[in-house]
Amino acid sequence: PSEGDVYLADPFAGQTGVLTVFNSAEINVGISVEPQPTPAAAGAIQVNFTGTLAEGGFDGPNSISPFVSGNALSAFIESTGETDVLRVDGQFYMSDWDGTDGTFISNETPGVRFFLHSPLMERLEADTWRAEGESNAGTLTGLSNPISQRKKFLLPTANTYGTASLTIENGLPVSLTYALDFSASGAPGFEGTNLGQINFKTITLNSEGADFGIGQTFDVGVNDGDVPFGFNTALTAGSHPEKVLNGTVVDTTRGMIRQELSTNTDEAGGSTANISSNGRLNGEDYPSGAAPSEGDVYLADPFAGQTGVLTVFNAAEINAGVQAALRSSVVELAFVSPSELSLTINVNEGVNFQLQGTNNLSEGNWVNLGSPKTGPTTTTVEYKSDEFSQFFRIVVIDSE
Repeated sequence: PSEGDVYLADPFAGQTGVLTVFNSAEINVGISVEPQPTPAAAGAIQVNFTGTLAEGGFDGPNSISPFVSGNALSAFIESTGETDVLRVDGQFYMSDWDGTDGTFISNETPGVRFFLHSPLMERLEADTWRAEGESNAGTLTGLSNPISQRKKFLLPTANTYGTASLTIENGLPVSLTYALDFSASGAPGFEGTNLGQINFKTITLNSEGADFGIGQTFDVGVNDGDVPFGFNTALTAGSHPEKVLNGTVVDTTRGMIRQELSTNTDEAGGSTANISSNGRLNGEDYPSGAAPSEGDVYLADPFAGQTGVLTVFNAAEINAGVQAALRSSVVELAFVSPSELSLTINVNEGVNFQLQGTNNLSEGNWVNLGSPKTGPTTTTVEYKSDEFSQFFRIVVIDSE
């Protein structure tokens, strides 16, 4: 019929001889189909995500690389098999999405909250709230113990250090990114922790190649109680420090937050929220607030006044990136003779530095000890037994 206006020609014309016919029963039929995402309805929208740091996403010296044997982090992974220590998870949440396409950005778009947590670096982007006391709803810590005063609830924050963005096209999320520049953001560092010797420069996320899945819809306040909100991790317990699990709720949901705010009996016999900015308000008359930075406040219901539809997408395996370096420091001192100290200098490969010393920090009269050197290295200095104290510091001259 594709020939146009034609009569059917005899399909058997000119055929002679024998026709043999077989009948095959029950052959197998296969069909491959893939459900198509349905555009989200206007209302609240949330993207839960997990991300992984691959070898190509790490920019830093081998001495702190999780992909190079011989340092503490790679040794932990090799001995435990806990590769989730290199992963992150979190949420991008927008409470008042009007259904339009566009790119929506933390700290700019009203109603946007973002949460990012790493087993290695812990709460990168979060509001840290505290329990006032035991839960009337049976809320537990990550070690399955009942919560008590000052245990942490880590919830999405409206004020991010970095910049998180979600792009929506035709009603569907197509891109999720995040970028944190430690030098420009004011983000707290890791001094006083096991990561104190690492100078984190940037942390990034991008969803290139990731699948956002099929959105699930919930009616706000009706059947959304099990939807994650804050620290609700799919990563292994063994990848998290025990102190984090002991002190933090790890399966936080919208329903749990509602219960802690509405079913509590406080120390004064009242019904104030069981979550506050410091965990020590003890039922006294304090206002409610949206962020712990507001001072002494109880957590205000983050879902108050919201109605309609919440659409939740799950993005698996977005890409994480980390740029880091070692902090310049004197990491080890040892006597090599009664009058000589050996100093191990911890700087990145190829960095030029000047070692300086003083015997009085308050006077600030640092003097050069020897000539500039290139690190990392070990050097020796004179031990002055007649001086009460000796202090040393590294001044970086330049780097590669």
